[in-house]
Amino acid sequence: MKYQTDRKWAFSGALLLALLLVVLWTSPSVWDNLIFALGATLFFVFVMLWSFWGVYLTIGDRKVCHINYFFLKKCFEIENINAIYYQPSWSVGEAARSLSIIDLSTGKQQHISLPNLGFSERTLAQIAQHLKKLNPSIRLDEHAVALIKKHEPQP
Repeated sequence: MKYQTDRKWAFSGALLLALLLVVLWTSPSVWDNLIFALGATLFFVFVMLWSFWGVYLTIGDRKVCHINYFFLKKCFEIENINAIYYQPSWSVGEAARSLSIIDLSTGKQQHISLPNLGFSERTLAQIAQHLKKLNPSIRLDEHAVALIKKHEPQP
C-alpha cells in the first residue's frame, strides 16, 4: 500500500511557489540576474514536483519503505519495528507533530519520521494502524493511540 503526502498541503505549497515565480519573472531586473532566476525556477519546479510525487511511504507484507527526494529509500522489516510515536516535531509546539516508526534491530535506534505538515493526520493514523495490524507487538505511545482513535470510522 502506498501512502502519499496530503494533496492540499502539496497544492498550497505549489501555489505559493508559483506566485513567487510570477513575481520573480515579472520583475524588471530579472534579465540582470538571469542565472539566478533560472536557478530559482528550477529549484521551485523541483520542490513542486517533490511535494506531489517525491515523498511517500509504502507498506508491503514484510517491509515498510520511506521514499524521499524521488529515490532515497529507507526500509525496515515490519517484524523489527519496536514502536510508533506521535510526538511534537522540534520545539515548534503541540500542533506540529511527526509519526516516528522506530527500529532497534541493529542495536542503535533507526527511525522513519513522517511530519503531519506533509502527511494528513488521517493518513498517519492509517499508517500506524496498518503497521500495528501487521505486527501486533509494536508499542504505540499515548499520542499514536489517540491519533488512531480520532480517525477510526464511527459506527
